Parts: sequence; structure tokens; C-alpha cells
Amino acid sequence: MSATVKKRLLPALVLALASLTGGVRADDADQARRAFEDGTELEKRGDYAGALERFKASATLRATPGNRFHVAYCLEMTGKLGAAVVEYEAVVALARQQKKADILAAAAPRLEALRPRLAKLTLHATLPPGGEVLVDGEPVDPAATLTLDPGKHVVTADAPDHASFKKNIDLAAGGSTTVDVVLSQYAIAAPTTEPLPPPPPPAHAGHGPAIATTIGAVALVGGGIVSFLVAGSARDDGAAECARLAAPTCDRKQGTVRTLDALALTGWIAGAALGAVSVWLWTAKPARASASRLVLEGRF
Repeated sequence: MSATVKKRLLPALVLALASLTGGVRADDADQARRAFEDGTELEKRGDYAGALERFKASATLRATPGNRFHVAYCLEMTGKLGAAVVEYEAVVALARQQKKADILAAAAPRLEALRPRLAKLTLHATLPPGGEVLVDGEPVDPAATLTLDPGKHVVTADAPDHASFKKNIDLAAGGSTTVDVVLSQYAIAAPTTEPLPPPPPPAHAGHGPAIATTIGAVALVGGGIVSFLVAGSARDDGAAECARLAAPTCDRKQGTVRTLDALALTGWIAGAALGAVSVWLWTAKPARASASRLVLEGRF
């Protein structure tokens, strides 16, 4: 019998021996035995992934050192070295407790040979509150040294108000790698204070001439009205005095009335003319000033 065949048959022989010991319910024992037999056949054909599922099913019904040895062996054969080490360690502890010397003799050497093949990953991380480090999506101690399968792994970390950390690593068998996990805090922009826009100009800004002409027009019209009223009063007084006084005195009274009438008429005419100028200034001048500014700005 070749060494390769012996190597493959050794786990099956160990399990077969272990399955004969211990007592369980008949139904569970039958199902565990059938699952074990299926796993043994698959293991002999080299289908370690299929055998692993059947051995796990058998161990679920009846966990014995021999059954778990096969689980560890299939994990090793499918490249899950880290999980295989954990399972071999459990098998060795259980075999020592139950004094299963044959299983201990089969498991302990494989465990010692497998440990150096694993890779070690040491994490150096100081996390802010709420931070978390994950390896292959699983949370881990941020200051731990992990024993992992050789090959590719992903280290990630997150924390509130910090940029996410991610590093892809490729661990060599038997090697050791250190990863420094650094989380950078988001920059908080200082609030900017924009200058306030200048206050709008007063409603009368730029209408100084229009205001002046308006006031002048009102004053002239008002002066004309006053002159007209005074002239009317003087006319009434003059008419009464002309009946009593000599002709020269009457002529002077009438001259005064004519002068006041002329002043009133002149005030009205001048006020109307100045009012027209005011209306023109109020309406036309702002439009021309705005147009002028636009032309100058366009030329610049």
C-alpha cells in the first residue's frame, strides 16, 4: 500500500475506531453513522469539500474526538488552515480528556505540522470612539495578532466623522505581517462670512434737481395765489375809495391791483413752467443716467 493511500485512509480508520465508543440514542447514532459513511466514501475519492459537509452533519448528531478529527482533516485538505488548527486543538483537548490515545496520536502531529504554515497578522490601531476594525468583514480586536490562512485578505476600519480605511494584503505561509490602521478625521471647514451687500440708495438719490424744481414750482404757484388774493382784496378796497377820493388816489389803488395781478399771473406761469421741468426731471433724468452708466460699463 502506497504512502499516499495510507495518508488518505488514516483519518477514516481513526474515525471508524472512535465511532465504536460512547453511547447515544439509536436514531441519532444511525444518522451519525450514515453521515460518517458518506463522508468516508467522499474522502476516499478526494472530495474533501463534500466529505466535510457530511462529517459536520455527523458531528452535529454525535460529536466525538474521532468525528471532529475528520472535520479538521477535511478543513486542512480544502485549504482552510486556520479553521483546521482550531478544530485540531479541540480534538487534541477532547482526546486527552477522554483518554483516546489513538486519536491523540493522529491529531497532535498534524496540529504541530500545520501551525507553522499559518500566517500571522498584527494590527496596530488606535481608534476614535465608535471605531471598528474588520478583517475579511469580521470585527476583530484592533490591537490583536491574528492567525490566518495564507493568501489574500482585506483589512478595513471605520469611525464616525473619519475617512474609511482599507488595505488589501497577501499573507505568505509562515510569514508575519503588520498593518498600521490609521483613520483620518474629516476636515471641518470654517464658516465663511460673506460681506453684506451695500444698502440700496435712498429713493430720492439722484433726484436732487427734480426735488429743487418741484419745491420752486410749488413756491411760485403759492406766491401767485397769495398775490391774486391780495389783489382781489385791494381791488375791493380801491373800488370803495375811488367813490370817495379824488382821481389820482384811485389811479394809485388801481395800479397796485394791476401790479398784484401781474405778479400772480407771473407766479402761476413760472410755477407751471417749473413744474413741467420737475416732471421731466423726475421721469427722464434717471433713465438717461442709468443708460449712461451701462454705456460706460460696456466700454470698460
